Amino acid sequence: MKKGFTLIELLAVLLILGVIALITTPIIINVLENSRKNTFENSIEQLINIAKMDYNEYGRTESTIYEYQNDKFVCLKCDNGRDLSLDYSGSLDASGTITLEKAKVTNLSFQGKEFTATYNNEVQVKKIDE
Repeated sequence: MKKGFTLIELLAVLLILGVIALITTPIIINVLENSRKNTFENSIEQLINIAKMDYNEYGRTESTIYEYQNDKFVCLKCDNGRDLSLDYSGSLDASGTITLEKAKVTNLSFQGKEFTATYNNEVQVKKIDE
């Protein structure tokens, strides 16, 4: 007599694995989505902190606009009317602006491929298709 699995046993195992995959796939996709959203939000928060440090360090008093585009973070018209590049070593797949007044964020608008960010007393990130 040969030892081995019958066709029914193999189909039962495949069915069980299929059910497990159906259950876990949406969970894994949700975890990945939340991770991308949190990374986007943390990058925006980091840019806000850099802008606030620049604003305070140079004693800016008027409304100041900071722009992030093509992996460059710039204070617009900050150096005697010229743009001033700021150090930001991160990478964010988005572009947008941050406006500070009296060292507080008054306006924020970022647009990425997957997410947008706005500011209303805190950073609010939304998926584009929501």
